[in-house]
Amino acid sequence: MVDRRRALLGVLAALGIGILATGGAYLGVHLPGWLDGELEDTRATLQATQRELDTANARIAALEETRDSQAQTIASMNADAQDRERELGNLQSALALSGPLTEQYSQMTDELSTLKAEHDVLQKDYSALLDSMSPLVAIRTPELGGDALYLDRSVGGVTYTGAVCSGSMEPNITCDDLLILYPPKVTDLEVGDIIYFRRQAPGCTGAMDGRFILHRIVEVTAGSEGLAFRTKGDALEGPDPCAVPATDVLYKLLTNVRDARIDG
Repeated sequence: MVDRRRALLGVLAALGIGILATGGAYLGVHLPGWLDGELEDTRATLQATQRELDTANARIAALEETRDSQAQTIASMNADAQDRERELGNLQSALALSGPLTEQYSQMTDELSTLKAEHDVLQKDYSALLDSMSPLVAIRTPELGGDALYLDRSVGGVTYTGAVCSGSMEPNITCDDLLILYPPKVTDLEVGDIIYFRRQAPGCTGAMDGRFILHRIVEVTAGSEGLAFRTKGDALEGPDPCAVPATDVLYKLLTNVRDARIDG
């Protein structure tokens, strides 16, 4: 779980910036005084996360600059190679009439071979660079300019989706939010976690096909059939009528990004 959190520090920073900027009002909640200490720790952690994000953005910018530079170099070498080939064609025609050009022809042939070898190496480096960047997709949100956040799709199990738009988690989660989720170990789930699970049928007879909900855990129970979770929407007065079996829990919410979308 820790590894996945670290792998998505950039995503967590989006939510953190909102929290730091508003002191808790971002989520529509006024923090009680006893949480001041925890808030200070959270601010320090998010500041460290922002520094790591800045470093990652600088690395991405450097990679993009290298990619563009190599693309220009390859284009220049392609043009040079075409010029050399035209010169060789002219020399081949001249060789039929003049023997002294043989040495010059041989020299230019060697130069062309060297250029082609260098071109092949650069082309491989360029392809490797593109491959290394392919898992990164930008998260667009008006709250952060440019490509401030990236999601690394190479991290196993991590996924994203739009919010389950029922209003039951307002104002903490809105219909325009982007949800970043991952499949948790159910034994690690605890009260306060927000989970994405199969909606239970009326009468608590089992899960409904193709129906899902995102609510917060308010109680964890253990019985003969294993762990189960009592859940509640933040905007609702009471808990959901049915406990959620551990087998019906699909994902845990890592973070949500306000008014965001994924590019790519």
